[in-house]
Amino acid sequence: MIHLTLGRIELDWGKNGGFQNHSTLFRPGDLTNIPYFYAADENDTESAALFPLKSKA
Repeated sequence: MIHLTLGRIELDWGKNGGFQNHSTLFRPGDLTNIPYFYAADENDTESAALFPLKSKA
């Protein structure tokens, strides 16, 4: 599964090769490992591209 989200809003998703590649939105330094919850007792980590958006408030 792959998800492109903005906060809690899911903008796009895909599965098993049927997805739009949005990797050009991210820089190499945006890659990190995040918790991945596979099933009730199955937790792991997966690679993810994260880019925090900052408010100018």
